[in-house]
Amino acid sequence: MLSLAMADTAQQNAQYDVFVYEWRRHLDVTVSKLAEDAGIDQGTLSKLESGKRRLNLDHIFGIARALGLKPYQLFLRPDDEASATDARFLQMPFEMKRKALRILDALASPDAA
Repeated sequence: MLSLAMADTAQQNAQYDVFVYEWRRHLDVTVSKLAEDAGIDQGTLSKLESGKRRLNLDHIFGIARALGLKPYQLFLRPDDEASATDARFLQMPFEMKRKALRILDALASPDAA
């Protein structure tokens, strides 16, 4: 059973909290834009965000793709440090990702200490 947490109000008896609303707001995406990009009716998306309708796997994968996220990130709050870092990394252009990984490799090498 998947339910949706919205604006710090987790659904009671929820097995999982899914933070679609928080991610959409964090990434400054409108309901209409996300619905269009995810291939979901705008009314359905509003119901998903409010917890009036349960998310299914198609919703999760479509919404994540439309927001430029990995599906697992929808289960993490956007203000979670690891999640926010992942999201920023995923949105970087390819060449910038390569540079960032080189920097991380250098910092993680035994010679860096």
